[in-house]
Amino acid sequence: MDIIFHVDELGRFGTCLGNVYNTLKYFETHGLSGQLEIVVNAQAVQGLTSAGAEDQGFAGELQAYMQEGVAVLACKNALTGQNIAPDQLLPGVQVVEAAIIEMAQKQAAGYAYIRP
Repeated sequence: MDIIFHVDELGRFGTCLGNVYNTLKYFETHGLSGQLEIVVNAQAVQGLTSAGAEDQGFAGELQAYMQEGVAVLACKNALTGQNIAPDQLLPGVQVVEAAIIEMAQKQAAGYAYIRP
């Protein structure tokens, strides 16, 4: 089962990370596998910067999930709009040209869409 989590508000990161934790735990308990992605756009990309993730208290959790294979994707358009350079992002965060297109393509490929 493949799932894409969409975060467009900084305040939704906590719920999203809880959803990811619960999904990974469910997969492990039930012997399931799948690709999980967290796609971040709008002002929420501020939470993917090293400083922003530390300020919000979830830098370590995000990095741990990336080490477990969860893809964390930042929208290039949102980064530009928020004046954030890609080198300001946490290590491991990938930049996609347009989050909306990423989400549409993944849904067309069968990913479930979750907006925490």
